[in-house]
Amino acid sequence: MFIGSLKYAPEVTTLQENTILRIIALGWTPFSVDIEYLNPGIFNNIFKINPKWLSLLFPYEHEQLKYYIDAVKREANAAAVKIMINGVTSDNKARKVFRNFFSQKPHWFLKLIITEIPEIVFNLVQRNERDILIPFLKHFKREIASLRDENKRSLLEFAISSKRVVDNTVQLIQQALPAGK
Repeated sequence: MFIGSLKYAPEVTTLQENTILRIIALGWTPFSVDIEYLNPGIFNNIFKINPKWLSLLFPYEHEQLKYYIDAVKREANAAAVKIMINGVTSDNKARKVFRNFFSQKPHWFLKLIITEIPEIVFNLVQRNERDILIPFLKHFKREIASLRDENKRSLLEFAISSKRVVDNTVQLIQQALPAGK
């Protein structure tokens, strides 16, 4: 409830951050909400209000954060991650924040999506979500090259054969993947 009601308020940013950290310490994760209460707007707000909060909710791996990251991984199911991605893709600023944050270095959350919920990557290609695809293609070339859809097509083959995928998306995938994949 608290995360969903956050607003931009520079005068209380520290209080908001401390409250988020306390909620996390009590066992909350971005995906621990019942799916019917998980709203894409919540993620959109987090990405837009204060991009720094992204590192609170989806921190880069560190031994001291292992317990929290493991909890997020356990609770991140396909439906919840899809809601999060839809929230991010509903706004250009949120897209850019996602791209910038996850492009810094390989991130466990992107790897989780590729290995456990690959249909999300195929969906991003079909929707021509280049800003969101960039971090995946930048840091997980080998994993992306080995992805297959239900028809056993690679991501590139899927993009080329899909009627909705534009040339820029196909070119982005071609440039990112090693030749012959």
